Amino acid sequence: MEGGYQFLDAMMGVDACSMMNRAMEHFELLNINDKPSFFVTHCDIPYKITDYTLDSYVKQMRRRVLDPLTEKYGVDTSDAAIRKAVEEHNEVCSIVSEMAELRKAENPVITGYEFHVLNLVSFTCPKYLILPYLRETLKELKKRKPDKKPAFPRACRHRRLRDRRSPAHEAYRGLRRTGSVRPILLRLHPRSGGH
Repeated sequence: MEGGYQFLDAMMGVDACSMMNRAMEHFELLNINDKPSFFVTHCDIPYKITDYTLDSYVKQMRRRVLDPLTEKYGVDTSDAAIRKAVEEHNEVCSIVSEMAELRKAENPVITGYEFHVLNLVSFTCPKYLILPYLRETLKELKKRKPDKKPAFPRACRHRRLRDRRSPAHEAYRGLRRTGSVRPILLRLHPRSGGH
């Protein structure tokens, strides 16, 4: 874990299991992240849903997550700011979902590479910065004409996959064809007596 977690600004977790608890404890005790504003916080989340456990949950989130974010990084955690962040997040999810639907076409207007780059951007960039670009990209994709011929026809893609298949896969196909219920590993090694 040494040196690989300097990109983190905080470590937040819940009391889920001993392994998770120890991992968070190591972050704190071993100073795995040496940023001056880095903090580790542990929330005790109730597992039952009642009015008083909901109150406890809200207090834990305020005390263990929102207040430290405000103290350490100056993040606005007011109700209005949180609602705006949720609204932006939901819009990003909606746009990415629409782009994913465009990928389902026989000859999609967006390549797999383009979609995955946009998906990665949606995970890593602040929503308020990328929303205008995502909106513009979606508008462009809706107007974009697909290529006359896909770069990788579906049959070609399947053939390539078939070429990479292991002997175990071929044995499984043989089992399906013959209706045999013999395990795959045994199928690779013929029975004695030529069966």
